[in-house]
Amino acid sequence: MDIAAEPLKGEPKTGPRRGVRVVKFKSGPRQYLLAYFFHSKRNFDVVVHENLYRDLHDYLDARPKK
Repeated sequence: MDIAAEPLKGEPKTGPRRGVRVVKFKSGPRQYLLAYFFHSKRNFDVVVHENLYRDLHDYLDARPKK
């Protein structure tokens, strides 16, 4: 999947992860989760991490509030 071509195709999250979209993909034998925010004016914020859901909440809390 080309996220830049279809930025809203990722699975939308709810609750404290609201606004985050996640795409699952494989590279070799490993499966990865790519979490991203799409902002029509600012483009993308991307988070890639082996323990994505464990650390995503802390990442969201640390972001500057709009």
